[in-house]
Amino acid sequence: MATKTMSAALLLVGATIGISAPASADPSPTPGVPACVYTLSEPQVVQVGAARMATATIAPFPCSGSITPNQSTVCLKPLAGDYRPQCAEGYGPAGAQVYQVYRPGITYEVTGRGCGSTAPQGSVCSSVGPISKTL
Repeated sequence: MATKTMSAALLLVGATIGISAPASADPSPTPGVPACVYTLSEPQVVQVGAARMATATIAPFPCSGSITPNQSTVCLKPLAGDYRPQCAEGYGPAGAQVYQVYRPGITYEVTGRGCGSTAPQGSVCSSVGPISKTL
């Protein structure tokens, strides 16, 4: 598991005992400024019909102030070979989930970005990740 911050703080749970944890972008440290926490899952393998797929998610909440989540993007990239990242977008508070063809033994990296709308300021966005995991 590798985690870094891009433009937001990350939350690691259980890192001292080797347990992988999702990354979160914390709300704005400035009191009174609307913000959302965006939680990024680590890559995992799921069964979709007859195919095994790698997947990851991003989900908003909690949010502070008068902000409403309006867009979430999550990208999943195999770090071996010449594979392209796959990205998925979600609108509103539902978050997003991305799928990528599963290749055994390859490390996958997930990154995300979430935005929330405020009035009259427009959107407030933050990035989370990357999180890497060999599947």
